[in-house]
Amino acid sequence: MLTPWEAALGTEVQVATLDGALMLTIPQGTHAGHKLRIRGRGLAADPVGASRRGDLFAVVHIDVPSTLSVRERELFEELSRVSHFSPRDVITPHKEMKK
Repeated sequence: MLTPWEAALGTEVQVATLDGALMLTIPQGTHAGHKLRIRGRGLAADPVGASRRGDLFAVVHIDVPSTLSVRERELFEELSRVSHFSPRDVITPHKEMKK
């Protein structure tokens, strides 16, 4: 699980695998739902001959704080004023279905 600023800026986080924890690099600009491949850390490709293992996928979840300090609120408000980003700008309206 990532904070909004970790997803935007990029970070490294510890993730659990079948073999224990490892550090996973999160690239800047990562979106919620993005799948990050961890090669060779999944289940065995063949349960009988477990010499070759599949890949493990980490799915990104972004958590937004439910309460903000006064300073955090000020920073988010400042970001909303200076940012030109809008995720709604990339959404195209659905075409009406033909009857």
